[in-house]
Amino acid sequence: LAFGAQPRARGREQPPRIFIQAYWEFEETQAQWLGFSPAVSGLLEASYQNWMADPVARKHPQVQQGEFVYSVDLTWMAQNRNP
Repeated sequence: LAFGAQPRARGREQPPRIFIQAYWEFEETQAQWLGFSPAVSGLLEASYQNWMADPVARKHPQVQQGEFVYSVDLTWMAQNRNP
């Protein structure tokens, strides 16, 4: 599958590039979810992808959003807020 009118290089097949932007959220109050900033979402997504590739890797990354620090459990997809 190719997009655009760019010809493919001869003799070498390159894997397709897929770009996915993740959007991570946290539960502020019961049933109220807010989004982490784009920078924090990027860090969480990188941690998640690393953990998926190596499940022994750290599965509880900590990120700061505003004045709070969140510990994210990638196994259970849950977060805890530390004041």
